[in-house]
Parts: sequence; structure tokens; C-alpha cells
Amino acid sequence: MLVAYSHCSTFYIDRTDSEIYSRCGSEGVTLFFVISGFIMIFTSFTQLQNFREFLRNRIARVVPLYWAITLAVFAIAVIRPTLLKNTHANITELFESLAFIPFVKESGVVQPIVFVGWTLNYEMFFYALFAFGLLAKSRIFGAISVMAALCLLVLSGNAIPPAMVALYFLSRPILLEFGCGMGLGLLWLSYPSRTMPSLILLLVLAGSIGLILLVPTATLLTANAGYGLASGAIVGAALLLERNGAQLRWGWLQRTGDASYSIYLTHFFVTLSVERVVRAVTPGPFVTAGFVVVALALCALVGFAVHLWIEQPLTRAAKQFLSTPKLLATPS
Repeated sequence: MLVAYSHCSTFYIDRTDSEIYSRCGSEGVTLFFVISGFIMIFTSFTQLQNFREFLRNRIARVVPLYWAITLAVFAIAVIRPTLLKNTHANITELFESLAFIPFVKESGVVQPIVFVGWTLNYEMFFYALFAFGLLAKSRIFGAISVMAALCLLVLSGNAIPPAMVALYFLSRPILLEFGCGMGLGLLWLSYPSRTMPSLILLLVLAGSIGLILLVPTATLLTANAGYGLASGAIVGAALLLERNGAQLRWGWLQRTGDASYSIYLTHFFVTLSVERVVRAVTPGPFVTAGFVVVALALCALVGFAVHLWIEQPLTRAAKQFLSTPKLLATPS
């Protein structure tokens, strides 16, 4: 929803206050990566998935809906290209998008056909590294090896020219945010009873959010260190608060979490549509703020619908298709 909010900045013709939108978008992505690193450690250690099971589950979870949205956007680019901004019907770009290969669009930006999918290029690359870590006999050694590989990639990135698009893209400091989440996961599992006073944790949360709101985006984006540290503090404090018994069991909030992937991959359809309405009526700043609220509500509703009627059936079908068929015993 932070990312969706950041894309509402286009509603304002004079975007002098676009800094706050940029911060929200960057923080949303960073939180996404830190949480992803934590969840991969948590699930791999508690469910003991092997290399094949892990990849099968990750592919079934990510690929079907992303491919469906990518093909839908490509079809729009073929039929009504004027509805899109920086996406054109390029068959090479289509295959590179479906394969999660970073490339430079005709517009000059490094994005797949579904522009928000640039984060999934990082995500799938991280999953591939993590899967190889599962081949180690020790889960802890495998996890530390993945974290070391992420650090080495970022260090080597300084020697990779931007012209080598895929290698350059996949060696950016943003990768360390996955490692931050993994580190939190290892600490969480290694010290199952360790906690801190809730007041201190709330101050950490407030301080981290304040850092994001007050420090300029350019500073926070320096090697992604600012956003990474703030997001690590937010996730770590939230985990310890939960351990202290502070849990949010609101049904609507949990359902939003369940639908978060669908919301992420479909929200731009809503924001682009609402932006066209805003451009047509040219409202004042207060009415435009109302359009932002409406757009966010629609983003959530569309995400819920896609999650229930498209994402879940596609995920179930993909898991069934990718599952290893059991050998049937033949009668003697």
C-alpha cells in the first residue's frame, strides 16, 4: 500500500511535495525485501524444505500471477498502446520480462513490461541464491553462505559497468536488504526467548518512521543504507513486540496481507485510471487528496478480488502441476 500511495503522486500536476511519495515507495520496497529475507529463513528452518520443494513453492507463488499480469499488459500495449506510458509491444522485452531478466526498456529505464516487476527480478534472484544455500548440510552454514554471497555481489558491483545491464542490476546494494532480513531471522530463531521492554520497542518504531519522514530521500538512498537500517529496525521491533504479546488480529488487516501480492501487481491499473480522471476534472489539492484516498481503497478492493478469483486458483494449479507425481503401485 505504501508503493501504491507513492504512485498516486502523479495525481498532482505541481508535484512540489513529491518527496514524501518517493519516501513511501522506497520504504515499501525495502520493507518488502527485509520481510522476505526473514520469512525465507523462518520457513526453511521450521518447515525443513529441500532445494526442490523450496523452488517449487516459490515459483508457484510468484510466477503464475506475474505472468498473467505481464501478458495482460502486453496485450494492452498491442491493442491500445496509448493507455500505457513507457511500455511498448516488444516481443524480446516480453520474453525477458517473463524470464525475470533485467533489461533496458525502449524508454531507457531498467524495468520489465510490468514496471513494478523490477522488484521481482531481485526477489527471484534472491530465491535462486537461497535455494542453493539449502543444499548445504547445515541450514545455518547455508544461510550464512547466502548472506556472504550477497555481500560479495554488492562489493563486486563497483567493478561492473552499467552497460552490462543484468549483472549491474543484480549487484546493487539493495540486495543487502535481503541479508538484513535473513540476519533478523537467524537471531529470532537463535534466541527464542529474548525480548526487550515494549516501550523501548515502540520508541525504536517511532524513531525509524521519523527517520524516514525527516531525512531527505537522497540521503536515505545512499547505498540503500538509510532505508535498510530503518526497515530492519521496524521489522525487528515488530517481531519483538509480537513476542511480548502485542498482536494485531484485525481480520481486514490480515486479509490485506494475504492479498498484498495481488495488490502490488495490480494497483497501477487503478492509479493510472484515477490519474486520467483527475487530469480530466483538474481538481484542487484537497479534492485531489480525496482522489488519493479513493484510489487506495480501489487498489485494495481490486487486489482482494484478484487474490480470491485469480491468484489463489493459479497458485493451486501451479503447485499441482509442479508437484512430483507419486509412483502408483501396480498389482501383481
